[in-house]
This record gives sequence, C-alpha cells and structure tokens, in this order.
Amino acid sequence: MSRHTRTQVSILPRLRKLVVDHNVHENLLTNKEHQASNYNMRGKDFSELKSNDMVCLILTQSLTNEAVKARVDKPMGTRSY
Repeated sequence: MSRHTRTQVSILPRLRKLVVDHNVHENLLTNKEHQASNYNMRGKDFSELKSNDMVCLILTQSLTNEAVKARVDKPMGTRSY
C-alpha cells in the first residue's frame, strides 16, 4: 500500500551477488531466429493473376470500405497485391 519499511529487510548473502549472463546476445539472436521461422512458416507467394480471374477490390474513395467484385482484363506484369 505504498508504505516504506522503517527497518531494512534482511537478505541472504547469496542473493546479494550479481549474476551476469554472458550469452545474452547469442540468446537474443537465437530467439529472434526462432520467432522469424515461426512467423514465416505459413507464408506463401501469391499466384500470378491471369485474364478472366475474379478479384475483390476495396476502393479508396469508398467511405464504407466495401469489397467490389471485378474481373481481370489482362495481366500487367509483376505487381504487389
């Protein structure tokens, strides 16, 4: 309840020693690699769009952000979508 003790709390001498882990950087890198592999496990590349494929578009001018069905006329090369 945010009150300070008036006397010092006794602590065991073995708990006063500073423990330093020298492999911190290596552990962080292995953890980062593990997280990256878990994140990328389900990642897939999109297939190329062909003519007459059905797609859904969300128009930027629309206030409701509703998806509109559309059909591909012709492929435009490599694009991000």
